[in-house]
Amino acid sequence: MGHDDLKAAVGRLAEAAEHDVRTALGDDAARQVRAAADGARDIVNGTDAALMVASATDGRTDPHGWVRAPDGALRKVDGFGPEHDHTLVGVQPLAWDVAGTIVSWQLDAESRRSFLGRLTSAHPDLALADWVRFHEIARAALDLAQLTMSAPAGSDGDDARHALALDRSTRHLALVIGQLGDGSGS
Repeated sequence: MGHDDLKAAVGRLAEAAEHDVRTALGDDAARQVRAAADGARDIVNGTDAALMVASATDGRTDPHGWVRAPDGALRKVDGFGPEHDHTLVGVQPLAWDVAGTIVSWQLDAESRRSFLGRLTSAHPDLALADWVRFHEIARAALDLAQLTMSAPAGSDGDDARHALALDRSTRHLALVIGQLGDGSGS
């Protein structure tokens, strides 16, 4: 990805995340998102774009898209098809997929550090805590927005499950934003 592509990618995520967070959590949280986006823009402006490779997948890293092979390895089963997300997300750097894994799997701080540690030698941009953290916030915000727009038209049980999922997703987004600047991103 070139600098112009990276700037556009960050811009799309920043605009959507700030709006979604403001809607869900208010102006103070939206200001934190804006600060995180500014940090991501600073990284793009100060980093060799060649270090930030484009995602090679559709950006979907949810747990239900993986199976454990007989040898114990995890295999992605839905990694074919479009090379990028056809929503406003579009083409993103690898940090988007990594953040998607962290958010979707709700990795705790130690698991997150271990996961990132395995990737940073091959992908140095993933060692930039503010870069990854911005993408985590954007992913959590997008997940909540998609869930909000998918209100069920079914039974009361569907409504209750949807309300529970919305609450869980909102709390998770608040947790991800609350981790800004606490050192857990490094």
